[in-house]
Amino acid sequence: MKILIDNLIIKIEKKFEGIQVNITGLINYILPNQTLHETKEVIEKNYHIVKSHYIHLANQGIDENDIYNICLKIVLYYFSMYNQWRKLYKREKNRNLIFLEKDFNNSYTNDIIINYFRKKYPADFENKCAVFLGFTHDEFVQYFKERMNFNNMF
Repeated sequence: MKILIDNLIIKIEKKFEGIQVNITGLINYILPNQTLHETKEVIEKNYHIVKSHYIHLANQGIDENDIYNICLKIVLYYFSMYNQWRKLYKREKNRNLIFLEKDFNNSYTNDIIINYFRKKYPADFENKCAVFLGFTHDEFVQYFKERMNFNNMF
């Protein structure tokens, strides 16, 4: 099955391990204990939530295709994590897979954004990240330095 969201083609198919979600050259996830219908529904609903949060950045010099790709990366990261919690923890067995607003402020969400821009725009990622995350350039540089120090602790 293929899903078309904006200009993104998302291929989802049933595999022995669960549902495989693939966006060529971008993302490849396996989601255990999922159905094609639930996967399609959750991706579409969560993508709309995340895109609605970030789409205004197109007016601030961020390319719409970058917004779409980042939104999809965020959606699939949290979908995978929420789904994994369902399997790992009894109290999360019936967890709703809809994206939580509080996760916009999660450092892992920021990491997804930073990693995307660092890979695609190595010479200008700081400026793009600052705009996307709502920082000044100097605030972002400081945040990035602190985040790198944190990540290097592990």
